[in-house]
Amino acid sequence: AVFGRASHIFDAADRLHIKSKEMMGRFFGEFKRIAGNNIGSIGHDIEEVIQKSNRALHEKFLEQLRRKMGKPNIGDSEQSAKLRRMLDQLYKPNARIGSGSTADAIRHERLFVGEKVGGKEHIKKGNDFLRGLKDWLEKNPTAPNGDKAAAENIIKDLEDALFSNPMNWR
Repeated sequence: AVFGRASHIFDAADRLHIKSKEMMGRFFGEFKRIAGNNIGSIGHDIEEVIQKSNRALHEKFLEQLRRKMGKPNIGDSEQSAKLRRMLDQLYKPNARIGSGSTADAIRHERLFVGEKVGGKEHIKKGNDFLRGLKDWLEKNPTAPNGDKAAAENIIKDLEDALFSNPMNWR
């Protein structure tokens, strides 16, 4: 249920991105009509910059959603058993930091250098599980789509926690 709601939010974000692209297309179509198609490459350059900016904002929005994501619910298939065990280790119930994810613990440790979460360091654990999740995806191409999406989003969240600039975590 938790990931189901997050999945709907990610779908809505994708629809919003598509809608903004459609609106920009109509805007530039009208702009070109009024200008008599005499805007040359400047109009194309402006349109390209705006589209790239919209995509970057969309990706930033998805990044923020992943940071707030709770532990995903996954299927009961045999393929899902290993993924479920990994999730049980990556998310702690009743956590003091964020959603209880290892990624949140890593972000905390990177922001407050030397301060451990729960008396443990999480960066090595995050790197180990990052490899484990990527391996699981590679070995389970026929796993349920929801399980694969959960693994992909956790991978992106771990990568964000491990490798991105903490100044961008706002």
